[in-house]
Amino acid sequence: MLFRSTWWGNSIGRIDRVLKPFEAIRVTKSEQNTTRLSVVRREYQLDGLGLPTQIQANGGPVLAAPTRMVVTIDGKDVIVQPTAPLSITQTHDWRVEFTGKGTAAGLQFDIKGNIEQDGLVDLSLTYAPSAHPVTVQGLRVEFALDDAQGTWMAAIGMGGNYASRTIGKVPAGQGVVWDTKTVMSSAGTGMTVGNWLEIGRAHV
Repeated sequence: MLFRSTWWGNSIGRIDRVLKPFEAIRVTKSEQNTTRLSVVRREYQLDGLGLPTQIQANGGPVLAAPTRMVVTIDGKDVIVQPTAPLSITQTHDWRVEFTGKGTAAGLQFDIKGNIEQDGLVDLSLTYAPSAHPVTVQGLRVEFALDDAQGTWMAAIGMGGNYASRTIGKVPAGQGVVWDTKTVMSSAGTGMTVGNWLEIGRAHV
């Protein structure tokens, strides 16, 4: 006899819809050739590369300055400039997809991204010489977080194992606030500490 779970043959797990407590994603064009994407408790203002010029979370700004992509060539840092506003390619209440382009120091940058109803933004970047070969020494994305937000920490199991996660603001004072003995999982653990924010969490 074949056992069938309660979820078999129905649409309970269907994700191509707005799930409570989330709401439909709102897309609007804003000033300075940016695109505003709004979800529950958050608002992203993206430039033509899909990078946030500002993020509003729980009614307040997160960034001290617009995010920028920087490429290092011949020992010099060059800021990648968008060549046009973000292009919205698909729009659904639960997911919006977009593309963008930019240039810097003889390189062409192409961005493909999307935002989900819960506010997760996923970006994929490819770049190549516009004409002649270019030696890239470094590439980074700079997020200008306000120091007033303090220092935050994130520890999760290696490989994206969230079973042992610890996320929060580092308290003031001296002492141990995290160690592998209390949160170790079978997959091990990883740690990130700094002026860090997981955008969209209740503690933002």
